[in-house]
Amino acid sequence: MRYDGICHYSYSYGDRSFTHGNIAADTITLGSTSGRPVSLPNSVFGCGQNNQGTFGPQGTGIVGLGGGSISLISQLGSTIGGKFSYCLVPFFSTTGNSSKLNFGSNGVVSGAGVQSTPLTRKSPDTFYFLTLEAIIPEDFFSDLASAVESVIRGQRVNDPTNTLSLCYRVQSNLNIPILTAHFKGANVKLRSINTFVQVSEDVTCFSFAPISDGAIFGNLAQMNFLVGYDLEGNTVSFKPSDCSKE
Repeated sequence: MRYDGICHYSYSYGDRSFTHGNIAADTITLGSTSGRPVSLPNSVFGCGQNNQGTFGPQGTGIVGLGGGSISLISQLGSTIGGKFSYCLVPFFSTTGNSSKLNFGSNGVVSGAGVQSTPLTRKSPDTFYFLTLEAIIPEDFFSDLASAVESVIRGQRVNDPTNTLSLCYRVQSNLNIPILTAHFKGANVKLRSINTFVQVSEDVTCFSFAPISDGAIFGNLAQMNFLVGYDLEGNTVSFKPSDCSKE
């Protein structure tokens, strides 16, 4: 959209967050392992004027890592050889360390414990599609929640944010089970930090929720994994890591 010589954008996300604002262009400069910064002139980005949803007060924007034509990854192009990775620090980490984002050869994920699964090309191209073959044998959310509930030892409570359905009073031993996401060629084990989120001082909730259209392997599920994308080899790799130390 264009009004009075200014280009406007409107984006919404799977968690119902949205951002509206103006499109701008500037030079983006990234640090490099060679010691010489890499400059990307005429890079297109959005200046958000109305941002609402699950954005935290400490956030200053969203880095577009999708496959769409104007994402940062697409604009970096051949500079990074289609490779990038990130390691997401847990929400309640007390180390003060930030999550890491790497591009190019420094973004390759390898070594012991790496699980890799193929990327599947579908529309829209901004999303990265994986093949989830199983997580439990039954129908997904209701049976998954029931299976988790059957082994938890704790007092059921309501979510004070009215967002999640399976919540417990925080206590020392809830006996939270390990869940395994069986992607094609990769079995990714999700520990309690990936499957439960503390929504208040004394309440923790199962972080999975049903949605009516598609499925999202979200950022909570990816915490404390080094997650690497190879868009030339069409793979995504997961390596269990302590992201506060990586």
